[in-house]
Amino acid sequence: NTDKAMQIVLEGLDKGAGRKTELYAFVQEHLHAQGDIDGIFGLLKRKVENKNLDDHSDLAHDSTYQYLSAHYKSTHDYQGQVKLLEFRLTVDQINLDFYKEAEEILNPADWATFEEKMLQRLRKAIQEKRSAEFSWARDTRVENQTLAEIYDYKNDVGKLFEVASTDVALLVKYEAKLLPHHPDIYVERYAGEIDRLISARGRENYQVAAKYAQQVKRIYQTILKTPDKWGEYIDDLRSKNKKLRALQEELWK
Repeated sequence: NTDKAMQIVLEGLDKGAGRKTELYAFVQEHLHAQGDIDGIFGLLKRKVENKNLDDHSDLAHDSTYQYLSAHYKSTHDYQGQVKLLEFRLTVDQINLDFYKEAEEILNPADWATFEEKMLQRLRKAIQEKRSAEFSWARDTRVENQTLAEIYDYKNDVGKLFEVASTDVALLVKYEAKLLPHHPDIYVERYAGEIDRLISARGRENYQVAAKYAQQVKRIYQTILKTPDKWGEYIDDLRSKNKKLRALQEELWK
């Protein structure tokens, strides 16, 4: 009795505990045999609602998502592809691969609208986290990194700098592209990072601070062409921290 079997399996998907991979595969195979693509899309939604994706939170690596993606592409079902992308946008973490996939699939008009939705979603997530009540909830590194990767891919140097300027790690990552346009900002941010590391104390922090100092030296001497300012900066840094022997050793290296 196939209907009774399906009823039991569906109850198991909603109420059962533990591994449900085989149950989902059973339902998907049954729907595939019936040619019920809408039913398989509904199965994907059930997976999301029940937090039963194959890869926990990564929709793109889920077998049901991959089945639907392959089906819509092979049958040239553009509206199906659009529907799947829209669904993914509401439940999945945006990354550069998702961005590229949507750009490849959508026609120019739809892509312009969808791209703006993606960027707005990332910006909104950043705003919400920054205004969070607790400090541990204000970490926006993932969203910032994704935005930076997208703007780097688009070669939008202005927008890339806007994002990278909020995170020194991103300034370092995209230094080759951004430094020629903003050397003064790089000196300012690297100097700030040096001060932060010195305040944290410890040989390891001093070693990292010295590496930033090397970059400040390079910017002053080879990009800004102001070696005298480098001399003033490093002399002042040594003078302010003359009691920190370990730091002095790292700087002299």
